Amino acid sequence: MVISGIGKVKAAAALSHILAKTSQPLLNIGYAAGEEVGKLYNVHKIIDASSHKVFHLPKSATLPNAACSTFDRPLAHPIETLADMEASALVECANIHKIPIAILKVVSDPYSPEKMTRDATLLERHIDTILSIL
Repeated sequence: MVISGIGKVKAAAALSHILAKTSQPLLNIGYAAGEEVGKLYNVHKIIDASSHKVFHLPKSATLPNAACSTFDRPLAHPIETLADMEASALVECANIHKIPIAILKVVSDPYSPEKMTRDATLLERHIDTILSIL
């Protein structure tokens, strides 16, 4: 387990550190902006807002699936997808190393960074689901 911090560079650096030690499939668990604070999603499509690259991951049969757009800065207005600052870098890095990756996102704020819920229970509520995936 590695906690990378916020942003594409930190996420890619942390993942590269992990991939230097293992070639096991990866599971990223993080936060994203979205409509329903506290809801857990499997991310099946990632759109990099800067490069416009699109990545596809497997859909989940048990979790709600969502697309996620990765931005360089926090987003302060609603969009049609979840919004984060790491997913595209993680998928691109995993693809370079030919390692499968799954991405789970818990919604932390309604596209309003100043309203971000800094409550560990957002993730804790989903521990049983996450452990069942592992």
